[in-house]
Amino acid sequence: MRKAIVYVASGDYCRDAVTSRDSVKRHNPALPCILATDSTSYPAGYDRVIKMPPRCHPDMWYLDSTVWTNLAFNTLYNDYDALTFLDSDTYCDSPLDDMFELATRFDLCAVHESNRHTCKTVKPIPDSFPEGNIGVILVQTNEHVRSLFKDWLELYEAHPDVYLNNDQGPLREA
Repeated sequence: MRKAIVYVASGDYCRDAVTSRDSVKRHNPALPCILATDSTSYPAGYDRVIKMPPRCHPDMWYLDSTVWTNLAFNTLYNDYDALTFLDSDTYCDSPLDDMFELATRFDLCAVHESNRHTCKTVKPIPDSFPEGNIGVILVQTNEHVRSLFKDWLELYEAHPDVYLNNDQGPLREA
């Protein structure tokens, strides 16, 4: 399986992601770590850097992050079978082979948000269906996930007044 870690970050978060990246590499030295950023200055050591367009929503980081996540996913689509998107404040303390094994069975894997729901939705969703915390999200690179990510972005762009600065709500709804 062709797999990689992806960080979507801008500014100081590029530097913050170094601790996470180094912890991943310590336990998974062959696992590519990729940075998707608009920053022109970022720390060395990533296996690949994907240049992102400038931010369009200066007061809504998570909307720009959703745009960039879609762009990164589509850029990496043909190169990898599975991608794990990590927040810059994550830490890896063991090999990730077991986690990536999930991608052989599931299109998307995420833990539910600790608060279960952190924002409103456009249409009602049962309480039993919580938000996924996208700080650690594993996806297969397939058309199902591509469609989900596209829907996620379209919902967010169509209803920023509902989701505010929260990317988990539109992903839940998508």
